[in-house]
Amino acid sequence: MKKVLICSLAVLLVIAAAFTLSSCMKDKKAQETANTASGTSADRAAENNGASATDAAPEPSKEPSPTPSPSPTPTPEPTATPTPEPTPTPDLPKHKVVFDPGHGGYDSGACYAGLQEKDITLKVALYARDYLIENYIDIEVYMTREDDTIMDRDKKKDLEMRCDLARQVGADCLVSIHFNATDAHQLQGTEIWGSRRANVHDQTFALGHCIMDEFEALGLSNRGVNMRKSNDMFDSEGKALDYYAINRHCANRDIPGIIVEQCFMDNEHDQQFIKTEEGLRSLGEANAKGIAAYLELTPRSE
Repeated sequence: MKKVLICSLAVLLVIAAAFTLSSCMKDKKAQETANTASGTSADRAAENNGASATDAAPEPSKEPSPTPSPSPTPTPEPTATPTPEPTPTPDLPKHKVVFDPGHGGYDSGACYAGLQEKDITLKVALYARDYLIENYIDIEVYMTREDDTIMDRDKKKDLEMRCDLARQVGADCLVSIHFNATDAHQLQGTEIWGSRRANVHDQTFALGHCIMDEFEALGLSNRGVNMRKSNDMFDSEGKALDYYAINRHCANRDIPGIIVEQCFMDNEHDQQFIKTEEGLRSLGEANAKGIAAYLELTPRSE
């Protein structure tokens, strides 16, 4: 019996110890849960407090610092480009030519279809002069007349004075401008008269051929660069002088002088060159171009 009681008491002690241990463990777990809940609540409260504080008093936003405007780049003052100095034209020795418009004044020359030779020789000479001056830099041009006048009423003296002008200016040549006409009206083309005199013969023929080339280019017939001797005038050695006074007087002054019979006023083909200003201009330019080729003139630059 005593043993039974002791065993029962032992069992009870074990049960009591187990119950006590179980209670302790439950209390401990409850305490941990409470602590965890408390910590979580505190954290949430802190977060809520922080959020409330943020909502209640937002931190003032800072004004953005103004971006400084870049300083404008100064525009450089334009540099004046110096005007280039024109290249000086070298001083070339001037060639000199005299144009002699045939006839003038009371001397009308040949006449046909209302035209007078003195008028159209003057126009052709002026066109020739203007062309040379406008297109070449080393030329001086002189005229024996620029209007309907003559140098002297004495025809022989007048012709001598025309050649005297050429000598006075130191001319390289004299070109006397004329027109042809015949009763038959069959002849056409250009003919040129040079000098027989040895001192100017070669020059007059070289000049004559240069001019004739230009007239052929216009479509005029080449009637030759010719010379004609006088039947009653001779030099000191008995040689015949030139028939035409212009050739003769120029040769006496050592100047190549030629007569250019432009074309025939009475020929239907040749009249195309004398009926219009354009035709007369073309004759003037043909004379000028031939002279330029003979003298080897320097063209003006563009």
